[in-house]
Amino acid sequence: MARRRKPSAFLTKTFKLINSTDESIIAWNADGTGFVVRDSETLIRDVIPAYYNLKKYSSFVRQLNMYGFHKVGSPEHLEYQHPLFLRDNEAALIGIRRMAVTAKPKKASATRRKRKRDDDEYKEKLKGIY
Repeated sequence: MARRRKPSAFLTKTFKLINSTDESIIAWNADGTGFVVRDSETLIRDVIPAYYNLKKYSSFVRQLNMYGFHKVGSPEHLEYQHPLFLRDNEAALIGIRRMAVTAKPKKASATRRKRKRDDDEYKEKLKGIY
């Protein structure tokens, strides 16, 4: 028997949050293809803690970005969209996947670079001796 996938808890909670919160704080856009944050201060202070363990609005936005949401409109206009995050279509959430986080290669620290230079110089000296 095939195992049925479920949408992530973050997406399910976000969907429920938008549907159950006062529209003066957060609401679906006119055509239901995204949502608009109208009062980010009240959202993070009063609403978000009931759904997530987040304390900053930027943390909420980071989570949205990890699921492929995009901010649309001007910088002052806080509207977010995802092609599968649609009003009245909670079943579509199953198609939204969290993007894989890739580690950035670390730059060699100044100390490590100096140590390598010292090692290289030492090896050159040894070549001259042997």
